[in-house]
Amino acid sequence: MASLGGVKASQKRTEQREEYWSGSGEDFWHRTRSSDKGFSTIPRTLPLVMVLLEHLGKGKDLTRVYLDLWSRLFDEGVVEVTDQADFAYASGFAANRGVRSWRERIKKLEELGFVKTTGRWDDDIHYILVVHPDKVIQKLDNEGKLPSQWKARYEAKLREIGAQRWSPPKPAQAKGSSSSEAKRTEALKGFVGLGVSKS
Repeated sequence: MASLGGVKASQKRTEQREEYWSGSGEDFWHRTRSSDKGFSTIPRTLPLVMVLLEHLGKGKDLTRVYLDLWSRLFDEGVVEVTDQADFAYASGFAANRGVRSWRERIKKLEELGFVKTTGRWDDDIHYILVVHPDKVIQKLDNEGKLPSQWKARYEAKLREIGAQRWSPPKPAQAKGSSSSEAKRTEALKGFVGLGVSKS
C-alpha cells in the first residue's frame, strides 16, 4: 500500500501533468494499465552506473548490453539467455560478429563484477545473475577504481533517493520479527519500473 506521502506526491505529479499537458492521461506508458504489458524494476541510479561503465569499458560499449539485461530481469535476479543472437541484436550488435561482440562484453561485465554467468550443456553463457549494482560499486570503491567526480555524484544520488549502500543480509530473524522485511524495504528504496518487455 502506498504511503500518505507517496499518494500526495502522485497527486501532485498528476496535477502538474494536467496543467502542462492537459488530456495527456493516455499518452504515456503506465505499468498498472492493462494494455501496457511487460515491465522491469530498475534502480534510479542506473544512468549513473551506465556512465561508470563507459569509463570502465575502455573503448568497449558495455552500457547497451547492461541495459538490455535489466530490461529482461525479473525480481529473482536471473536472466535466461535463450538466443544469444537476439540478445546481441537488442544490444546493438547486428553484424556477423554480433554474438562474439556481445559475449565479449558479457565477459567484461563479469570481470568487473556486475554479472555472474553459468552455462548449460555446450553453452557457457545460458544463465546470467545481475548483481546488485551497489554491491559492485562498493567493491570497486574498495579497490580504488571509482573516479572521484563520479563517486560524489553517485553518493549525492543515494542521499536524494534515501537509499544506502548495499550490504550482505544478516541471518533471518525469528518468526514474527519484522526487521528483515524493514531492511528489504530499505534496500529497495530508489527503484523505478522500466516499461520494457520481459517475455
